[in-house]
Amino acid sequence: MINFCCVYYGTKYSLDYVQVQLFSEEAHLKGPCLYMDLDVVILDNINELATFGDDMTFGVINDFNLATKEYNSSIMKFNNEVATKLVWNKFLEDKSNLMKLQGDQNAMSRLVKGSQYLKVMPDEWTYSYKWHSRQKPRFHKSEWKFEKKEKAKVAVFHGRPLPHDSDQEWVKKEWN
Repeated sequence: MINFCCVYYGTKYSLDYVQVQLFSEEAHLKGPCLYMDLDVVILDNINELATFGDDMTFGVINDFNLATKEYNSSIMKFNNEVATKLVWNKFLEDKSNLMKLQGDQNAMSRLVKGSQYLKVMPDEWTYSYKWHSRQKPRFHKSEWKFEKKEKAKVAVFHGRPLPHDSDQEWVKKEWN
């Protein structure tokens, strides 16, 4: 059974770094947690995301821009028994440097790289609504296809357009 909850982030940090607060003790998240941004569209059963790895796994997805060699924080599976030490405490120790990065996703990527708990989810489970392929370099907006990718579990809408802004019938169907 999967329990769902909403987490209020508060306003300790700029909105670019608010997500890292998920890993704080103040979040009161216990046991394995599956986090998904609100701008994702679930396309298929997500049980494999929720049960990915073991109870201590810090599961992430690869970023859609492979040139960055970073992880995308739109979907994460974690347990704060590990994540509080791995991410939150280290973030607090080096906050001034980490907050110079582009955002919490980049800070989280830097903090978890090389961890024994880190495990990357299969690329075929997720895809970018805009870019569609992690293999090809970023391309111009005029080439965006907005197609539903077969066998994917989740479409990630990072940036604009947001799911409710899409005029694609498959997005409207899955979003509602």
